[in-house]
Amino acid sequence: MIRHPHPEVLAILDPRPLLDDAAVIAARSGMAGLLVAESLAAGLQHRRALWFGRGRNVGVRLREIADDLGITIHVLP
Repeated sequence: MIRHPHPEVLAILDPRPLLDDAAVIAARSGMAGLLVAESLAAGLQHRRALWFGRGRNVGVRLREIADDLGITIHVLP
């Protein structure tokens, strides 16, 4: 159930504790917005993996920075 997901299947992270890390990632990579940086900070906190429902949700810059940070991008089939 999506209302009570099993933690091994789905983890929804609160981005607020990650804002400092996101700001550092944004500054080092020259990004203007924090949305991508927050996603990358979450990836660092979550076993260096990010999952997306569609490939079109993964921008070129996100993929480049994820590669630099050692974060694996997964796209559902």
